[in-house]
Amino acid sequence: MGGTALKLTKEQESLLKFVPSVEVRKMIRSRIKTLLHDIQKTYKLKDNFGWQMEKTRGKARREINLIEQQLINNYSIQQSKKEQN
Repeated sequence: MGGTALKLTKEQESLLKFVPSVEVRKMIRSRIKTLLHDIQKTYKLKDNFGWQMEKTRGKARREINLIEQQLINNYSIQQSKKEQN
């Protein structure tokens, strides 16, 4: 997390100049920085959990493939029984 990402844009800083109260400007600046920090956290979480989601998806796909294989095997067994009768 670089400090530069938590800076307000030039446009935001310019707009803040039109807010007459120093205290209000400070509150707004602080809130924007908090929101930027929250956004950065979501990207970090996405990166951290992304591999886990892929792993879970892969595991689920493998399980579905196993179930399909078992269904196909069951179908084959049922067809063999029909042909024997």
